[in-house]
Amino acid sequence: FAGRMDNDCLRFKPTIATTSYGMNDHQYRSYSRGIGAAYDSTMADVVKKFQAAGTRVIIGSAGTVGMIPSWASRPGTDREDLNLNLAKLRNIGVDLAVKTGSGFADVFTPMLLAGYEAKKRNGDAYMVEGRDGVHPGGAGHLVMAYAYLRSFGFDGNLGSIVVDFTGKKAVGRDGQEVTAFDGTTLSVRSHRLPFCVIDADPNQPDSVQSGTGLVPFDADLNRLTLQVRNAPAKGLTMIWGETKVDLSRDELARGVNLAQYRNNPARLAFAALMEAVKAKQAFETKQIKQEFHAKDAGPRMEEIVRTTELGRDALVNAIKGLVRPVDHSIRFEVRS
Repeated sequence: FAGRMDNDCLRFKPTIATTSYGMNDHQYRSYSRGIGAAYDSTMADVVKKFQAAGTRVIIGSAGTVGMIPSWASRPGTDREDLNLNLAKLRNIGVDLAVKTGSGFADVFTPMLLAGYEAKKRNGDAYMVEGRDGVHPGGAGHLVMAYAYLRSFGFDGNLGSIVVDFTGKKAVGRDGQEVTAFDGTTLSVRSHRLPFCVIDADPNQPDSVQSGTGLVPFDADLNRLTLQVRNAPAKGLTMIWGETKVDLSRDELARGVNLAQYRNNPARLAFAALMEAVKAKQAFETKQIKQEFHAKDAGPRMEEIVRTTELGRDALVNAIKGLVRPVDHSIRFEVRS
């Protein structure tokens, strides 16, 4: 639950609520005490309601502004003024999280750092905050998701595969199951899949894939580790789906994060899962914006919740049906 919260949100009885104010609340102007006081009071009320419902709360800060949006131009105010305002609100959110025993998702800092890094790599036209400077595309959404997932306490371990190359032995752990290894080809059943979105142009702010390179997403949240012990001195060539890469003996001994190779055998299964999630999100947008906030919704709210949740349940079940193991293989060639 991000943005405006009312009592209808509590009908879902969420176990975790993420509540994020700040962007509109900073009024696209320089900071003032009035803005800070209003933000503090409103956010405190939101947190209080969710905690009273027995919900674990994560307070999230707003992100950053990439440029003054067309609808918010004010004489004498520049982008730095707006971001300083948002930074102030971020700090208020931190203090409130401490006071209320809530978690905190710092979206502002990674968005700020990612914005500078993206421009350095791709030029000034690239804005992680989105083309209008406020509404992020795929890259910015990835950075925001990174901040929230970290605040939930996820460690990003998708399991590991440990191979003894000379002994022709291999074992899978934490969701990775080795079904066979003949010394050359390793057969694996993965019960946990890596995040593997592939966008048409990963150098654009609309690209989710681009966002994974702007924060330590793979290192912190997307680790599927292959470790090969007793590899040949010159290393091995690993062939995994359409990925073919040379790896040194030291790299293999330390462990390689397979999730960094997006074009892998789990990609199609992951893409189908993503499409199902998008369908659910599209339904939820209509559910909240149109059904819950219809002019005559008040007296019919219980009926609206009940009937729309039936449609949402079907979409949730469709997602669950796509969460299944993927069988794949990794082939090794000794480098000459």
